[in-house]
Amino acid sequence: MLKKIPLFLLLNFSASVTLFAQIPGGYYNAASGLQCQALKDALNIIVTNNHTALSYSTIDNVQMPIVDVIPNDANNASIIWDIYSNNNFGPEPFEFNSGQVSPGGFCGGTTPSIEGICWNKEHTFPRSWFKLSGSSYQQPTESDLFLVRATDAKLNGRRANIPYSTVSSPTFTFSAPGGVILDKIGPSSASGISTSSSFEPNNAVKGDIARGYFYIITRYQGNLANWYSLNQATTDVDLVVDGITGGGIYPSLQLPYLTLLYNWHLLDPVDAKEINRNDLIYSQQNNRNPFIDHPEYAAAVFQCTGVIPVTLLDFTAQKNNESVFLKWVATLETSFKKYNVERSTDGTNFNTIGEVTGQNLANYSFNDHELPKASVIYYRLKMIDLDG
Repeated sequence: MLKKIPLFLLLNFSASVTLFAQIPGGYYNAASGLQCQALKDALNIIVTNNHTALSYSTIDNVQMPIVDVIPNDANNASIIWDIYSNNNFGPEPFEFNSGQVSPGGFCGGTTPSIEGICWNKEHTFPRSWFKLSGSSYQQPTESDLFLVRATDAKLNGRRANIPYSTVSSPTFTFSAPGGVILDKIGPSSASGISTSSSFEPNNAVKGDIARGYFYIITRYQGNLANWYSLNQATTDVDLVVDGITGGGIYPSLQLPYLTLLYNWHLLDPVDAKEINRNDLIYSQQNNRNPFIDHPEYAAAVFQCTGVIPVTLLDFTAQKNNESVFLKWVATLETSFKKYNVERSTDGTNFNTIGEVTGQNLANYSFNDHELPKASVIYYRLKMIDLDG
């Protein structure tokens, strides 16, 4: 299996600018230098402290019009960011507004007969998975904006409470103009995840959903064992959540599902829309998603599970006269073969310039002696398992 680190090195011989999310100073100090369960525990405390509980009955007309609004394709109006129908690859199938009446606005519990009529509140981590008793749900989970997303009401109803997964033989598909398939429903095709009905969202939001789940099982790790025991018999929560090992505290996800989500996390890296939503949620409920602010936390937290074949802790470059010395620090290599060193002058088109065999070392290095004629050079590591 091919693994790519979700970052690359930019070596700029003239000047460089690095953009960061608006993370409050010192917010993650308590997580510094930690890994695996210790890091997850520290992040739990960070995102739980000062978390402001919101009202589920009013987030659709107060908070969601703030955090879930994006420009339309023409950049001349604001629309609701529906993660199921928003098309990153071309024209939108339809556009929703933040109003509280249909057509086009919020429609509450209504499920229209077709897509494109109105939007409502979707729990990406279904409410039935954290149900307590009767009609009671865990709080503040029910109104946590990292769980609740705006989605087309009909697609929300189609997804219902089934888990996310990959689908190779869909029984239902939803497409944007031009035939681009955005969503699928059908039997899970992911290794180790067996369910007759699952929902595969479009590639452009798979990372968003994965990092949302990493937040959920971190923020609510102390509740997972209870959710698992209460709802295992009636829902698919047991396909996703490991509520038994370590009392649900770590790793908190079934390993096949962790593999799926981690791959989605790499497939769809953090982008500007996700960063902006994270900042806006912080302005409303006073906590953040660590896996958006620091995507590398996903590898650092879950590297002790064996799901990740190798974890990169550091990657640096130093120009020495007419060569560049690359150095990286790795840990916990499992069934691992080699690193391919790749180089680019535009940050898009990369070529392999060398290989370094994995030897379970802490420190690796590579010298690039044949520099191209460019003022900016990008370097990337591709990590390859024994199975290729």
